[in-house]
Amino acid sequence: MKKLSLNKILDNRNLLISSIGVSSIGDTVFNITIMWFIYQETQSAISTSIIGVLWHLTSIFISPFAGTFVDRHTPNRVLLWSYFASGLICILFVLGYIILEYRDFVIYSSVFLLNSINTFIMPAKNRTLGKIVQKEKIPQVNGLIVSVNQISDIIGNSISGLLIGILGFAGSILFDSITFFIASLLISHLKIKRLHKDQNITGFVETNQYKGNYKKDLIDGIKFILRHRTMGKLVLLVLLINISSLVGPLYIIAC
Repeated sequence: MKKLSLNKILDNRNLLISSIGVSSIGDTVFNITIMWFIYQETQSAISTSIIGVLWHLTSIFISPFAGTFVDRHTPNRVLLWSYFASGLICILFVLGYIILEYRDFVIYSSVFLLNSINTFIMPAKNRTLGKIVQKEKIPQVNGLIVSVNQISDIIGNSISGLLIGILGFAGSILFDSITFFIASLLISHLKIKRLHKDQNITGFVETNQYKGNYKKDLIDGIKFILRHRTMGKLVLLVLLINISSLVGPLYIIAC
């Protein structure tokens, strides 16, 4: 049997996929822990569903700006600092929950902040993938990432109840922070290499095309979607699929 070398383990694809898998476990545990705690404290389905509303509000209002931001910055660094900031917010969340009196405000504001940061992760991941993987291999690696995400969701859902029972609310959130710090550590070892002749290895913005203002980029993006029917249909399909995520809080209430 061939022994796995350190270079193979620290391969760019392995690092990226592992970081996404680890952080997905933390995301799942965080979401379930938050919804469970809110319902236990309030016994209100409305209060619990507000969590789901916050998830979608951050995606609607911040995602467009996240994409234009990633276009202007090194994507793997955006990933690294997004994961690190997520772990830091989890720690501050626990401290605020213990110290401050207005716990509901701390919880909702922390969920909003954490999900706001997470909107930067998807575009940064996609752009990083294009920098470390040959174009013809992107669908294969992206499919593997989707599979890892699904497995991580299963693991997160499986251990959430156990973690809440053993570690409690604060301990479960601190566990989430550890997963985010691990993800940022994995991303920090990414080594970006030149894959194509037109790529600039010293930076990800090869030209000044992304130096315009954010408003223009947002308008151009909307126009692009409207001009291409296939892209518009895909966007609409994703919106419809995401509606199903609104039933998440109902699982907690049903239990």
